[in-house]
Amino acid sequence: MFCPNCKALMFPQGGGQMVCKKCGTTTAGSQAATDAAKTRSLKSEKARVVTDINDPEILPKSREMCPKCSFNEAYWMIQQTRSADESPTRFYICVRCGHRWREYS
Repeated sequence: MFCPNCKALMFPQGGGQMVCKKCGTTTAGSQAATDAAKTRSLKSEKARVVTDINDPEILPKSREMCPKCSFNEAYWMIQQTRSADESPTRFYICVRCGHRWREYS
């Protein structure tokens, strides 16, 4: 349900009311609209994922040779460490020994 005044998304409030968080307008919402808004709210809460950079198993793998143990598989990630007009830096973590290294393009 959208706010009749500012056209922003309205959220359920206790007692079957819908409230606009942008302008504060409240309206009596139908039960179906209230339930649908609650479902969207729950889905958006579940969509937030917190990743830990120290847990490499969430990262993709590629065939890169570790300079320390010569194992040929590593987790990788890309990060823009310098100015935007320069290429990003690739970081690798060895699957076997956990050694970390970087590669500049």
